[in-house]
Amino acid sequence: MSSPQSNKKPIKILLICFILLFIFGLGYYISMKIYSTPEKEPKHNNISYDKSSTKSLKDEYSKVTSNTDNSNIEKSELISWDFTSVSSSLDSLTTRNYGSDNLSDGDITTTWSEGESGDGIGSWIQLFSNTEFIISKLQLKNGYKKSKELFFKNNRAKKIKVEFSEGESSIWELSDGFSFDNTLTLDSPITTTSLKLTILEVYEGSTYKDTCISELLVYGFPAEIPTMNNSTTNTDIVNIKDIDNTIIVDLKYATEDNFTKQKVYTSDECFLRRKTAEKLSSANRELRTLGYTIKIWDGYRPLEVQKLFWKLVPDSRYVAHPDKGSRHNRGASVDITLVNNSTDEELKMPSSFDEFSEKAWRNSSSMSKKEKLNLELLTDVMIKHGFSTINTEWWHFDDIDWRDYKLK
Repeated sequence: MSSPQSNKKPIKILLICFILLFIFGLGYYISMKIYSTPEKEPKHNNISYDKSSTKSLKDEYSKVTSNTDNSNIEKSELISWDFTSVSSSLDSLTTRNYGSDNLSDGDITTTWSEGESGDGIGSWIQLFSNTEFIISKLQLKNGYKKSKELFFKNNRAKKIKVEFSEGESSIWELSDGFSFDNTLTLDSPITTTSLKLTILEVYEGSTYKDTCISELLVYGFPAEIPTMNNSTTNTDIVNIKDIDNTIIVDLKYATEDNFTKQKVYTSDECFLRRKTAEKLSSANRELRTLGYTIKIWDGYRPLEVQKLFWKLVPDSRYVAHPDKGSRHNRGASVDITLVNNSTDEELKMPSSFDEFSEKAWRNSSSMSKKEKLNLELLTDVMIKHGFSTINTEWWHFDDIDWRDYKLK
């Protein structure tokens, strides 16, 4: 006959096993909370457009959408960018590269990591294309996707500002999680030559404070050039002096004072599309009321000259490939500066003409306060009268209606 004491033994053993199992489970749970962050369910990406913008997406791109077959949106393809600009990048290590090119290299195991002190808020990266695209969708692979461990150790973007070349912008709130990708589908397609991301908020990493983004995929298609307007009043080529005799013409390529060190134009007269010339004249009239006059360095450029330029400088940041052509080849672009009417001297600008370096970029950090103010004056007036800019050449302005004109 067993004693009551012996009957209690199995119960004690079971109780001890239960306690040990509970302690083990609790320890595992605490360790997971300390060394990793649980993934959250993806939430709807809330989009709020910048109210400070002077034009709505619908108004700004009504012309594009009305002239574009919407079926093209369904045929969107991945866009390739020509070059990038960045506020900072973390220094590369022997086996790891954190440069800006990683953002669009098609490899999620590489990452762009900002290199600012602090948590990366305010850091930005900008991608440029020498071809105009109509964008319909963006997909962002957030954080350092090389491994789950690296993902949670580093900061991830929580909220970013997305800006396009024509001034439109939106705020993109991002979901967090190693296995999730964030997608932004635009309500209206956007025509642009650049895309800039600025980090506004971050998800904090467990170990490092560097904010990482592994990949940005942008989907769209090249902007189509509509059928040329048959009205000769707007599309014929004219001598700018026949439109505005006060504009100063100093065609650099009709002299040896240019990067080729040779005369490539047989004439020193500047030609433009009539409508482009009239817009330029309108801008010049306003500037003359302020004491300045536009000086033209280049206007219409024959396609044969474009081929020569590409042979000498095969860099699409500064010279358009002749197969695509430049807007100069359409007679719809001008390279200009300003002259002070009192001194007949050119205003100080960020660089000399045809400076093939970042010194000529509109966001160059080397320009002085005076140069920046002069450039802002020229830019503001030109945009007001129907022109747009590119980042890599401060002197270059495109007629916003350049699509109306064929290569010539």
